Amino acid sequence: MTLLILSNIEDLENILEKVEWGTLLFFAGLFVLMELLAELGLINFIADVTVGIIENVDEEQQMTVAILLILWVSALASAFIDNIPFTAAIIPVIVDVAEPNKADPLCVSLKPLVWALALGACLG
Repeated sequence: MTLLILSNIEDLENILEKVEWGTLLFFAGLFVLMELLAELGLINFIADVTVGIIENVDEEQQMTVAILLILWVSALASAFIDNIPFTAAIIPVIVDVAEPNKADPLCVSLKPLVWALALGACLG
């Protein structure tokens, strides 16, 4: 916007009419909604429940359960809210689940969980 004003374009109104303000406001609202959910603690709650479920499974099955859980949670959640802000908000959950430096480490790796999140969010 500043570049348009500084470039001395006389017909600025015509250019601003072509901007899809509704779409910009829609995505801004989605990102505000996701930040609100993060501030309310919903994202941390999802992370705690996810880690709790995965920890209660045998070590041999933790990876399978983690992939299926992330896939279905992201698919169901992205059916109700937009997948881009949801994915951005859930990435810290995925990193927390796959973090190797915990006192009680899980037997999961990050790459399959990222693929599960991507597939679930896109298909949901």
